[in-house]
Amino acid sequence: MHSPTGYDTEKDCKKGTDVNLYKYIFFPFLLSCIPLLASTSSNTDAIIEDIVTKDLQIDLKDPTFKDGALETSKGGVVSSEELRIQAMNVRYTKKQLEDGTSIVQLHAEDSLLIEFKDRIFIGKSIDYDFITKTGVIIDGRTAIEPWFVGGDKIDLLANGSYKIHNGFFTTSENAEPEWKISFDNTTLTKNNDFLASCIRFHWQYYPYISFPKLRANLNDITDMPIRFYTSLGGKLGPKATIVYKFYANNGWKNFLRFDYRLNRGPGIGVESRYRSTDGKTTFQGVNYVARDSSFQNPREKTRYRVQGRYLSLFAQDKISLDITYDKLSDQEMPSDYSYSSIDLKYAGITRLQSRWQEKKWISNFFTTVRVNNFQSLKQELPSYEVQWKPFSIGTTGIISDNRFRAGYLDYKYAKEVHDAHDYHSLRIEYFQRAYRRLTFGPLYVTPEASILSIFYENPRLRDKRWLNMGLFSIESSMPLYRQFTAGKHVLTPYLDYRYYTKPTVSPNEHYIFDIEDGWSYLNLMQMGVRNQFYWKGASPCWNKHIAVDFYANGFFDTKTQPVLVPKAYAKATWQMNPYMKTSINTAWDFQFHYLDHINLRADWTLSDDFAISTEYRHRSPTAWRKADPTSFMLESFRTTEALLNSPLSDRRDTLLLRCCYRFSPTWITEFQLRHGWNRKRQPNYTEYECDLIGVIQRAWQLRLSYQRKENDHHRFAIYLNFGLKRPVQSAIEHHIPTLSF
Repeated sequence: MHSPTGYDTEKDCKKGTDVNLYKYIFFPFLLSCIPLLASTSSNTDAIIEDIVTKDLQIDLKDPTFKDGALETSKGGVVSSEELRIQAMNVRYTKKQLEDGTSIVQLHAEDSLLIEFKDRIFIGKSIDYDFITKTGVIIDGRTAIEPWFVGGDKIDLLANGSYKIHNGFFTTSENAEPEWKISFDNTTLTKNNDFLASCIRFHWQYYPYISFPKLRANLNDITDMPIRFYTSLGGKLGPKATIVYKFYANNGWKNFLRFDYRLNRGPGIGVESRYRSTDGKTTFQGVNYVARDSSFQNPREKTRYRVQGRYLSLFAQDKISLDITYDKLSDQEMPSDYSYSSIDLKYAGITRLQSRWQEKKWISNFFTTVRVNNFQSLKQELPSYEVQWKPFSIGTTGIISDNRFRAGYLDYKYAKEVHDAHDYHSLRIEYFQRAYRRLTFGPLYVTPEASILSIFYENPRLRDKRWLNMGLFSIESSMPLYRQFTAGKHVLTPYLDYRYYTKPTVSPNEHYIFDIEDGWSYLNLMQMGVRNQFYWKGASPCWNKHIAVDFYANGFFDTKTQPVLVPKAYAKATWQMNPYMKTSINTAWDFQFHYLDHINLRADWTLSDDFAISTEYRHRSPTAWRKADPTSFMLESFRTTEALLNSPLSDRRDTLLLRCCYRFSPTWITEFQLRHGWNRKRQPNYTEYECDLIGVIQRAWQLRLSYQRKENDHHRFAIYLNFGLKRPVQSAIEHHIPTLSF
């Protein structure tokens, strides 16, 4: 086929010339912008008016008429409402046969361009029937971003779909693509749905892998229907993976995965994803089984994982349903089968949660069950919670806040824990809070009073216990500021005092399921001062460049604290410029005279192509591992000596480093490092990962990864994937984690 540019496509491809298919799709548009200098006689004009069908426009250069056919070899355009055909050689025929049937047909070839129902085709030739509104393109091609689709023959159907015979998909722009996915026959609908049979993957003219069929939607295929992964090294040995997307339609994507470890055996799994058209319902699921054994249990013969999450919105988005589940054969399964990064992977929980939100209240119904016996978990069988909207009590300005919870809790220890016993209890909680903000000039004061009541039932001891206590606090602050020509300094001294009465039941006398049961006596005052520095740059907006917060806690009448002020804290961030930010979070221990903890972090974007982030973390033996660092009831109830002998004392130092460099528009390299030392009962460790990521042929993503993990050998992996992740299209997707084998 000869292009309008004068190049011979077949000839140039044999010479190795890259011929962009876009040239063949869009260049002929230029012909429509050039007036066709049709110099026809008045007799020819009369003939054209006689044979042209209504709603059909014919524009030919120097046409000739013979036997009911209008023909030219110098270029022309024939168009209707849903069709436009442009070519050098055009023959339009309209005549009536002896049996009374009519023929209205078009044959076009050479520099052929076709617009058919919002789709653009190129090809060698076309025969189109205007009566049946069908046509046949020989050696046709079209583009469905990011795909190029073609075949030996393309049938244009009246309903807007088209059937491809002996066709292919590819992302290569060359007329002779380096790779392609071929198939025997398929029909693409107007929505780009298709079902293809006899799928074959080709690379450099050679078929490598074959699959029986593929049902999908080209709009949804932004990742390759066939993906390849290989990895070398690691404690589990070499591994090869093939992922095949066998179905993608109506919001569903289904993948079949096959693994084979040279040292272990095969593995097979199915991954499913679903997203409704309105974005209100999503689902991700993984089902995987492998002939394998874990590193700690070499006698294990079979490993598996069944994982999923369903999330949906109902009743005008007032009701949400969130269901998650994760069943594994062993606790090492998530990390052994994840090669994405050096971050640790953990088993998830199995939980159902329903949320109902109205204007004046919000309720939650949730149940959590343990399905993996290697996990220690609080089961909720089930639990219910309702939170009322805060309201003002009359004209007093006092705000009232109320919450109610009820549930049957059952705490299960992991099977490896032998020195602890499971426990369960009915738990009912009611919490009421009242507060009001008062203003005295620049001074803001917020007193608060709360009542907490929790009911526990102990079936084993046939004992029922009520925990009642009062919570009182007062918060005060005085923002002061001074403004300069190009800056502003805000100084805010503050004082927060909290007093929690002794609960009627000691924490030693009732069950502790989680932090919400750890109530105890507290008499604490926090004093501090915040500094914020603002500068006005080129824009009229004020930008906060420096923020510093110094504070200390004082414990009154607390027997577990021999020092009135055991620790002093400091937090600071410095936005040096739009490209660099540093932060520090530290504390000094007055009782032991050393740094309680310190976290130093710096993020620096050196250029458009290079960025680096580094962080140093130090944790002393008395920097307790708490779920809530701002809660100090633990220090008020347990002595320092008792906490030092518990797992809450975890001394260590950690260095984190991450940098990224883009050395070309489509190639980047990333490096991550995690080094830990000074640990109390564990050896030092060093973990790192280096990735080379690039895009080949517009949509092929290649990733080379070298990893070194703690307690593992060196690992090298190769990932070959098609397409990049699309942006999040619904807010509901923000809450869905990525599920993996």
